[in-house]
Amino acid sequence: MIVGTCRIELYLAGSQSLKDKRRVIKSLTDKIAHRFNVSVAEVDDHELRQRGTIGVAHLGCTQTDVEKLLNRVVSYAQSTTGEDVVRCVVSYFDPEKDV
Repeated sequence: MIVGTCRIELYLAGSQSLKDKRRVIKSLTDKIAHRFNVSVAEVDDHELRQRGTIGVAHLGCTQTDVEKLLNRVVSYAQSTTGEDVVRCVVSYFDPEKDV
């Protein structure tokens, strides 16, 4: 069993206010959660209007499976919003080995 997490940082060029930003982030997190069956939340940059950071978590049988899914999530995030993915950090945890 492998737990994969992904931190996706977005630059929201078209956002003129925090309300605009939150609308984009909320829409994106809802779409990702429903499409990929993963856990998603806004995790940082709450008060910056042109920057958003979301965290994605997924549990799978192998690291390869988790890695493929998280890569698809990142691609989807960039194509859906039309915004720039500034940085993406992926990490894995095996609770059976990393105790």
